Amino acid sequence: MKNWNKQRYFLTIIGTVLCLSAMLFMNYMSHYNSIMSKLQNMSMGLLNETKDKVEKYLIRDKEVVQNTAFALEYMIENDVSTEKMKEYLVYESRQYRENVDEKFSGIYGYINGNFIDGSGWIPGEDYVPTEREWYVEAQKAMGETVLVSPMLDAKTNTMVMTVSKMFSDKES
Repeated sequence: MKNWNKQRYFLTIIGTVLCLSAMLFMNYMSHYNSIMSKLQNMSMGLLNETKDKVEKYLIRDKEVVQNTAFALEYMIENDVSTEKMKEYLVYESRQYRENVDEKFSGIYGYINGNFIDGSGWIPGEDYVPTEREWYVEAQKAMGETVLVSPMLDAKTNTMVMTVSKMFSDKES
């Protein structure tokens, strides 16, 4: 009889420990799922907020490229000199950097066979604008404004994203 009581006592303790363990596990899982759900909701909120900021930033840059392209195409049609176009790009680049984005590296392009950079950068002899991603992607887009995948900027040697647009002459 004593052995039976000892066995019952140990079975009761083991059963109690198993029940408590099961309740702790269920409580843990309930809190874990609740916390994970809250984190997921917070992450989605931050992701959507960041997406909105990036879209606004890119829309602004797209508009700058479209407006600049419109002005430059007008200049090309009216035989404005390359030097005057460069002055325009320098002015627009400075305005954008001073009034919109201090990290802006400038507006540049390949116009009438010449590389023109609004920041005044003059590339080395090995720089071939027509082989750069911004030029190739603009050509593929056939006149549409295109966002170029991140690339290594030849001027700053940093990763940048570029917005490009090919002019109607399909060369500039």
